[in-house]
Amino acid sequence: MPTLDEMVAENKKRHTCLGKFQKFMECMTPKHQFTTYYRFGTHADCPKLMASWQICLRAKVRSQKEQADADRLRDWRASVDRVHVLPFKSIYREEAYERYGVIVAEEAGVIERE
Repeated sequence: MPTLDEMVAENKKRHTCLGKFQKFMECMTPKHQFTTYYRFGTHADCPKLMASWQICLRAKVRSQKEQADADRLRDWRASVDRVHVLPFKSIYREEAYERYGVIVAEEAGVIERE
């Protein structure tokens, strides 16, 4: 039989969205806003907490197939070494790195057409 601490930890894992919603609601209270304004001279940025809560809800509402597809895509992106396999013209080499973070492979006998 699981201990009380184990049960609490399991419930916290299951209800992560509820905790994010609670943080968002606490951020929206006048007491928290006044305290933040008094201490730091600016209001608390609650939309970030709301966005975090919405992302959590979207992840929970997804069907199992969508979730599996998203997990597979995330794992695939982590496994790819981000080196482009096709040769680029040298004039596009910097742009590919700056825009997409792609390290262009060395040109192996590629004839550049101008």
